[in-house]
Amino acid sequence: MGQSADLVVRNCGQLLTLSKPDGKPRIGAELSELGVIEQGAFASRRGTIVAVGKESEVMGAIDPVAGAEIVDAHGAVVMPGFVDCHTHTVFARYRLEEYEWRVSGVPYAVIAERGGGIAKSARDMHEIDEASLFAVSRRRLLGCLRHGTTTI
Repeated sequence: MGQSADLVVRNCGQLLTLSKPDGKPRIGAELSELGVIEQGAFASRRGTIVAVGKESEVMGAIDPVAGAEIVDAHGAVVMPGFVDCHTHTVFARYRLEEYEWRVSGVPYAVIAERGGGIAKSARDMHEIDEASLFAVSRRRLLGCLRHGTTTI
């Protein structure tokens, strides 16, 4: 009898685990290795992964519980979601002109003298109404989700 599973994701053309075989964290040049499993699958029980590997190995190692969700990935690449540990999605307006100034070598102090920098962001936040701020921030967050960010 194998591990019980309430979720099985199978038929992954490539399954990216991002893990090292020994379970230790990747560092340095190892960060470019994705831990790709061709024709992979994984199974979990109550949110904890119980099996991962080639589909044939996973399917032989698990016992799906009654009502288990079986997801067919249709040969797609399956990968963990991105975790963005430092983002700024809630702001009133972009400061694109300042970016152009910065890349052309204008010092931050000069940008601040021109009325830019964090002081401009603060002014913009005071000038925008809450409903508009919510709407633009929501669009940015949905964009993060569309591009694979699952945690901010």
